[in-house]
Amino acid sequence: MEVCGIREHLWLKRDPQRPGKIFKHVAPYVLRLEELQTFMNRLASLKVPIDYCGSLGKHIMDKKLGLMKSHDWHVLMQQLMPLALRGLMDAHVRLSLMHLS
Repeated sequence: MEVCGIREHLWLKRDPQRPGKIFKHVAPYVLRLEELQTFMNRLASLKVPIDYCGSLGKHIMDKKLGLMKSHDWHVLMQQLMPLALRGLMDAHVRLSLMHLS
């Protein structure tokens, strides 16, 4: 992209603090550490009716979602993710994910 002169904001740059290293930009859909912690806390503390989905709090381990049944993933992706993502990420990315859900 740099050779073609397009999308300058995506060009790889040299890291001034570490010579010989290249700095790569983070994708806009990746949660920062504090945003990830907020997202996981929201999922862990979420109270849902009995038999709605499994307990999500017990599946959250070390900032990762553990093994869940397919129905629980379905509920998470379609109904709970837009709720848990409120106020996180850039608005255009968040709204795109919410519309996909």
